[in-house]
Amino acid sequence: MRWDLVRDDNPELAWIKKLIALRKQYRALRVGNFRLVESERLLAFERYTDRALDTVVILANPSGTTITERVLIANAALMDYTPMADVLAPVDTPSVCMVEAAFITVTVRPEAVLVLMPREHSLGGYSRYKRVR
Repeated sequence: MRWDLVRDDNPELAWIKKLIALRKQYRALRVGNFRLVESERLLAFERYTDRALDTVVILANPSGTTITERVLIANAALMDYTPMADVLAPVDTPSVCMVEAAFITVTVRPEAVLVLMPREHSLGGYSRYKRVR
């Protein structure tokens, strides 16, 4: 191992630490089931548990061009118009897409990764996912 690379300003080390923190933070990444997501040009899969809001969808663009694609999320527990947010982006970043009839339309930059999770939007104290476990 090259110990000179273990510095706080090393971008690869920061990226790996961020991924490790994500795995520790989200239940589906630790104990969830794995399901491939059908996609033409993106590498995509889903990790899910018995709780709908624990779902994590990972989309990777291995090409050198930006890809916009509509993909089917086979998790029947996710309801229409549920916003999906990128957990790799800063906290105050708006949602990337919405679930519409089990599809999401995403744009992934070249050689980038999106880690999407459903965000329950406020409905005045009411939760559409209250009875979905």
